[in-house]
Amino acid sequence: MAIIQSQRPSTSGGGGGGLEITGFANDQFTQEENFASGEVVLTLSQTPVDPKSIRLDYNGQTFLYNVGYSYSGGEITILFSDPYVEEEDAPPVFQVTYAY
Repeated sequence: MAIIQSQRPSTSGGGGGGLEITGFANDQFTQEENFASGEVVLTLSQTPVDPKSIRLDYNGQTFLYNVGYSYSGGEITILFSDPYVEEEDAPPVFQVTYAY
């Protein structure tokens, strides 16, 4: 498990800028049916989100932005398929961790 620490830029004086982080969220979604690329859309509980801050884990595999998923308007679209969901002992889980 990684521990992530963030520092906000100073609001007084020069410099700063960039994304201001309000908090971190960890959303979990259970998938109970087989799916193809583009069929699963996950709605995040917090917005706005920098898509590059999203860590998507699916059954122990980590997927990267624009490789395993796309992001737009608070929703993640899964860009891979899993035809074996129903053969699992327990339903697979999408674990999404991100800064907002």
